[in-house]
Amino acid sequence: VRSMVNESIKVIQNDSIKIGNYIFCGSRGWIVPDEKNEISPEDEKIYKREVERLKLSLMSAENLKSDGDIIVLMIHYPPFTAKVEDTLFTALFEQYKVDAVVFGHIHQNLGKYQKLTEKNGIKYYLTSADLVNMSPVVIAK
Repeated sequence: VRSMVNESIKVIQNDSIKIGNYIFCGSRGWIVPDEKNEISPEDEKIYKREVERLKLSLMSAENLKSDGDIIVLMIHYPPFTAKVEDTLFTALFEQYKVDAVVFGHIHQNLGKYQKLTEKNGIKYYLTSADLVNMSPVVIAK
């Protein structure tokens, strides 16, 4: 992807970038297993691969971090179940002391997801463009 975009565009791919005292990292993520949603072996493989990609991104963020820095993790898919149950993703976020998680993928109907969820000291922001009326969302610690 990096070879396809202008050098002024910063692409995060198994790493992170620091802008001021904010560190941005993340990955696409994938659907997570829950009690109602047994995932296929292929989905399980992708889920575990995304966990490894997030580990790389979070290790990179940890190497950039100084006192007072804020880690913002971006992931496309919801990182937890609709019941906000723990997943391999949320365990990683807690292990690496992520401050905020921005995710999307939920469109038109929130279902059981909230626009802001606080879980174990981390703020999770659902920012699907249609759900926020195409307006910016302030992400704060």
